[in-house]
Amino acid sequence: MKISRQIIKVAGIFPRLRLFTKTPKGLVSTGQHIVKLIQDKEVKGTEFKTGKEVEKVRYLVEENGEKKIFERNKFNKSGDVDYLVVKLAEYEENTEIILKGERAGIKNVVSLSPVVGGESVEVDEEEHEESDSVVENLDDDIPN
Repeated sequence: MKISRQIIKVAGIFPRLRLFTKTPKGLVSTGQHIVKLIQDKEVKGTEFKTGKEVEKVRYLVEENGEKKIFERNKFNKSGDVDYLVVKLAEYEENTEIILKGERAGIKNVVSLSPVVGGESVEVDEEEHEESDSVVENLDDDIPN
């Protein structure tokens, strides 16, 4: 599908970075992803379960030379800033990190660690479904 990839590239559409895939048995990790943090942006999105509009943070990352989108709700269920958003704020742009979806008991968590040294941090991941597999770039360098 070379032509389709070329069309998407010219249109400024980026695929999503998927840390989990949905199966009949639940979410399954897609493994370890080494990504470079390029840019972040606040956006509005829809919560999967309720259909309500929520605030999100969209990250533009690069994995193996390909730009991808990674989104996270800005606030957790208790109304505090999401822990993963807080941890990602500690890193500068162009920093390489390792993201990995993992199972911890009955919860899905996102493991975050820098490529060079440092500690691994685990963050709860709510089971959610994303309807879009790509996100279009409408303004700036990072898509809406």
